[in-house]
Amino acid sequence: MDRYELTAQQWSRLGHEGSDVVERPAASALADLVDGDGDGERSAESLIDAHLPLAELLAALADQERDRQDEMGRLFALPNRLPPFVVGVTGGVAAGKTVTAKVLEAILTATGEMRVAVVSTDGFLFSNRELETRGLTDRKGFPESYDHAGLITFLSAVKAGQRQLAAPMYDHVHYDVGADGEQTLPRPDILILEGINVLQPAPAGEGPTADGGGLLVSDFVDFSIYVDADEPDIRTWFLRRLQNLRARSAGDPTSFFAGFESFTDAEFLAMGEAVWQAVNRPNLEHHIAPTRPRADLIMEKAADHSVRRVLVRRG
Repeated sequence: MDRYELTAQQWSRLGHEGSDVVERPAASALADLVDGDGDGERSAESLIDAHLPLAELLAALADQERDRQDEMGRLFALPNRLPPFVVGVTGGVAAGKTVTAKVLEAILTATGEMRVAVVSTDGFLFSNRELETRGLTDRKGFPESYDHAGLITFLSAVKAGQRQLAAPMYDHVHYDVGADGEQTLPRPDILILEGINVLQPAPAGEGPTADGGGLLVSDFVDFSIYVDADEPDIRTWFLRRLQNLRARSAGDPTSFFAGFESFTDAEFLAMGEAVWQAVNRPNLEHHIAPTRPRADLIMEKAADHSVRRVLVRRG
């Protein structure tokens, strides 16, 4: 597949040139992303620079799609219910998907002209109780651990242009769905759908059928982004994220991490390493990384979270 390659220097230059389409948000809009969680080694300004060219592209594509929908509505006298432009952000566990989604949201909303929402597919994981019933506790995050039908129902409502949308939420501190209730949002102009399964095939028995039935998550995505990095770096970020979550939940007896209070730091890291080797690494190799070629844009990150290279699909 033909892709245009941008080096780190070329991408950085684009980020510093500014934009006529989007505006730079205030650094304070990204305060929660530079407090030691995920991309905490980087400043808000560097995060904005790294994502500004991508936000400009998405804004332009969303405008084009809106014009196309307007024209179709005019020609066919369709109801004035413009569906959101859906951006899919995927990649491995802890690769930086959430950071990319939130930075894009901050940039795209800075002009005040677009409503942007971020929804994580983590909210469509089966609950821990349901996973246990299905014998999938040790497969959490694998394709079969998601409520694919529920996610498709949500995306169908998105593309139907419904005025009010609702999605389940995932709580990483409690390691389960539903602890924070439901995410409700008015119809956005751009919906950023973030998750490891955005470009994956449907779980067995839930994909397209011979008679044309069945839908994939990617059927609803207008532009897709794969956030990538070397596996050792992603592993390091995953372990760091576990440590941050443990620290944030200290003293909360309802937290998933309360069960590890007696662990020494070394024991806790060893537990995280075991999870990576038994669950996250196989999931990355067999289910997530194979979707990389399907993405419209691939953003490769270096060990310090800076953008190392960007590959854009042409045509």
